[in-house]
Amino acid sequence: MDPFAISEAFDALHRSWQHDQDACLDRCQTLHRAMLSVTEKVLTHLRTDAPADPGGNETILLHWVRNLAWSGQQYHRVLCDWMTDYIGKAPQLAPESRSRALFWMRQISEMLAPANFFWTNPKAVQRFIASRGESLNQGLNNWLDDLQHNQGLVNLADRSTFKIGTNLAASPGHVVYRNHIIELIQYAPCTDTVYDIPIVLIQPWINKYYIFDLSAQNSFVAYLVRQGFTVFITSWKNPGTDMSNISFEDYLQHSALQAVTATHRICRCNTVHAASYCIGGTLLAVLLG
Repeated sequence: MDPFAISEAFDALHRSWQHDQDACLDRCQTLHRAMLSVTEKVLTHLRTDAPADPGGNETILLHWVRNLAWSGQQYHRVLCDWMTDYIGKAPQLAPESRSRALFWMRQISEMLAPANFFWTNPKAVQRFIASRGESLNQGLNNWLDDLQHNQGLVNLADRSTFKIGTNLAASPGHVVYRNHIIELIQYAPCTDTVYDIPIVLIQPWINKYYIFDLSAQNSFVAYLVRQGFTVFITSWKNPGTDMSNISFEDYLQHSALQAVTATHRICRCNTVHAASYCIGGTLLAVLLG
């Protein structure tokens, strides 16, 4: 399976160069010459960069690790520049395919950067030596924990420290409307005077409602209610198999439209300030149509 059409992009790139195989061969020879040149540069550097004071084994190891990292960076830079040129000058390649190939080339090249590998990352090796191997053991444990508890993705925070209603989504609000797709949460203003027109925030489907109410220090909701606005936010139902037939039209009619309609009814107004972003912005733009 290839849900991001990566192979499709590079297949299109390969087919495009078949229209001018002589030019393709010339590009490959250019890469060969560039690699020979960088190899000569690396070998010259290694011959002339002996440590002035060898010191102990750790000093020697770190010196050669730095040289290894520097050498890897030279090859990596040449290859990335060549690939960018190879994709950019591919003949008869559709603009969409060219953009997709460039995008995935950058993702792959950044993934293969020398700093992402232990022996070509001097800081990682230095930390390994200083901690007597504990840094590597901790990294392995973090990886195993991510595999077990985070679907293999890198966990960037300690989730156990966040509690909804305490230090996350702590602004007081209550559900004022619910259907099979959404709940609508209302946050009352905390000022003596209140704006007549409420604000309706349509969340993207990939975000929880509290993306705008993370903490007391960086809560957009708390800021708005302190200015005298009544705020409504959509909270999406986590989809299950029972929602397999739900379409974009359903989200349009039964979430965005119903959120605005319910706000009209609750606040007894004919106008709202509606805002969103990401796919939620697309939904709102279609609704405003």
